[in-house]
Amino acid sequence: AYSMREKRAYLIEDESIDVSVKANECDVLTFAEVRDGFATVGICGKINGGAAVKNILKTDCGIEITVSTSGELVLYSETEAEIYDGKKLLKKGVGIMKVPVDKKNTRIVLKK
Repeated sequence: AYSMREKRAYLIEDESIDVSVKANECDVLTFAEVRDGFATVGICGKINGGAAVKNILKTDCGIEITVSTSGELVLYSETEAEIYDGKKLLKKGVGIMKVPVDKKNTRIVLKK
C-alpha cells in the first residue's frame, strides 16, 4: 500500500495495517499486487494514480510500462533493478523507487 499523505509505502504480506486520519484530514491508499517480484503503484500525487498506467508488458528485456500522463511514477522491485526511459538510465535500485515521467505515453523499461 502506498500512502499519499505520508509519502511512504507499506509492504503487506498476509497482515493488516491500521489507518487513521485526524478530523479534516484525508489520505489515499493505493494497493498494488507484487507479481514476479515487481509492482507498479502508479503516478504519485493523483487520486487514482494507478489509472495512469496504460500497459504493463513482460518481455525478454524486462518489464515495459506505458503511462498516460506525466508525474512521478512509483515502482517496487524485490531485487536490484535498472529503470530506463528509452536508452537513458533513470534509476537503479531495489524496493520502492520513484521515477520522473515528463511526457504522456512514456515507455519505462525495468530490467532485472
